[in-house]
Amino acid sequence: MDPTWRLSPKLMKRFYEPLVLLRVLAQVQGERVNGDGIEDTTVGDMTVAQTRREVMHQLCVMGDFLKGGDTVTAIALENLPQGPRYWLAANAQLEKIETFLTEVLGMLEAQASSMPHESAFSALEHRLFYKFVDFHHRRIRKYWKLLQPCIKQELQRIDSAREGDLRAEEYSTWLRAYQSPLSDHWSSCELTLLAYESRHSAFLRVAVDPLNARPTAFERDSTKAIRHLIGRLCAPKRAAVLLNRAAQHHPTLFEGFSLQCQSAGSMSATPIPHAGLTLEGLSSRMFSTPLAEQTQFLEALLSLDQKGSILPRVRDQYRDRNWRPRVHAELALLEVLSDRRVRFYDDDKYIACSKAACFCCYHYICAHQGTFVRPACHNKVYLNWKPPDLSTHTVARYAQQRDVMISLTTHIRRAVVDRVLRAQYGAKWHPDSTTGITASVMDSDSRATDNDYEGASNLNSSDGDRRSSQVSQQVSDSVTSESEDSEDGGVSLT
Repeated sequence: MDPTWRLSPKLMKRFYEPLVLLRVLAQVQGERVNGDGIEDTTVGDMTVAQTRREVMHQLCVMGDFLKGGDTVTAIALENLPQGPRYWLAANAQLEKIETFLTEVLGMLEAQASSMPHESAFSALEHRLFYKFVDFHHRRIRKYWKLLQPCIKQELQRIDSAREGDLRAEEYSTWLRAYQSPLSDHWSSCELTLLAYESRHSAFLRVAVDPLNARPTAFERDSTKAIRHLIGRLCAPKRAAVLLNRAAQHHPTLFEGFSLQCQSAGSMSATPIPHAGLTLEGLSSRMFSTPLAEQTQFLEALLSLDQKGSILPRVRDQYRDRNWRPRVHAELALLEVLSDRRVRFYDDDKYIACSKAACFCCYHYICAHQGTFVRPACHNKVYLNWKPPDLSTHTVARYAQQRDVMISLTTHIRRAVVDRVLRAQYGAKWHPDSTTGITASVMDSDSRATDNDYEGASNLNSSDGDRRSSQVSQQVSDSVTSESEDSEDGGVSLT
């Protein structure tokens, strides 16, 4: 790409600085955000549009074969006269994922085009399931390993229950079924089928102690982890069921398909900090002009530094040679689809992804001029992030991306100010991925209790809220009011 069209190095330097500070303060920025993409609906009740989105999502989930984020997969669907074109991107190992999904889509196309008997679709579901388990064998084994200490904790609690407790004995038997070792492909299949068949078990109800079936305001970490991991183990069977039904009832989603890959590009070098990085300098770059609010912010930041060594941790991050920002899969698709003005099915600008969007991806997509469907967000800050390159080298497109980055940086600074002035702890940790067990099997009261437990714990007062709100507005006002040539004053992003 012509370097003329890259975002300003100063703009990127001033983007990463508050991002690093925010990550040092807290990785989790709040509760999950539900997107406008996938609704909590059973397969039989889905509309055509909902089914199409769910098909894309399940293909992404099956493409993401490693736990951890390296194989996060994104898909968009283009409407062409000859058939659907699936646009595919992944954080890494794109070729392997492409080969796998081409085979899966080929199986679905062959079945959808032949108008077979019902029994043929049943056979297709089994073939898909075995293929998914085989591709996900490392992820499945990882989930099984993570389950074992959680099950051990629960079994120890059961042992302390009064002897002869029938509920405790049933719970113990149910847990021990997940302790069988994974020796081969078939044992992995049995484990995932067991998880799928028990997804509606009373032992997995939210905010209910599985040992005594009584409501509880504070779930044990072990029971929450068990529910989440079993939900994740359901994924291969869930995907096989849904994709098989889609081939049966919506064959046009697969007939004449093509697959177009989009590389997310290579990782960047470790970002470079401002010379002589200090909290005073960092604070001054958060505001356009010296203000009383800036003084409040700096005082609070220095106080936090005394308690939590904020500045050394920020500096350590910049020294970390493993910090290599990269474009996330969904953004790799977003910009190329915008540049090519792709025609989406029913003008549905939905980009499916195997994981919810991170904090940066979410605000980038929401600020983008392409009006893409707002994604779900796990609200975590990841530093290995960078904006995608543009394939169209025009002043207008550059200006659009610059404006998106200005908006994203504004959100980051507001989050920093809120957290510093409120002396706020981060939200309670939660997994990036959802459990995958539909909320319809849980009581609404139980869901509310669980969400309350997952929420952030704040050490703020109403005065702190007012100060935070005032300073956040000053930060927002400063973003577009400064000169890009200024190194030490308020941050220029225009």
